[in-house]
Amino acid sequence: MPARDPVRCTFCDDLAVGFGFIQPPMCQRHYEIARMMAILEETPSGVTLPALRRLLNRVSDEAPTGAILVAIGELPRLMWDLLQNCERLF
Repeated sequence: MPARDPVRCTFCDDLAVGFGFIQPPMCQRHYEIARMMAILEETPSGVTLPALRRLLNRVSDEAPTGAILVAIGELPRLMWDLLQNCERLF
């Protein structure tokens, strides 16, 4: 059986996570932000950059070292990648 080409992130061309089950395919960084945005959609504050920063800080504080790959400085770019391509997400 021939080897399959690795699945790439829709937004940045890094290797995708989730063995092709996550659609659209996303790298770990974009996936972490997409999950956080989904959580924030259900909150009164909604999906905002400040709310995303607070959630990332809280998650980073509680997660094991190295478990969260996103840095605070990357948030605006990663969030924008997802928002400008939202038709691919829904």
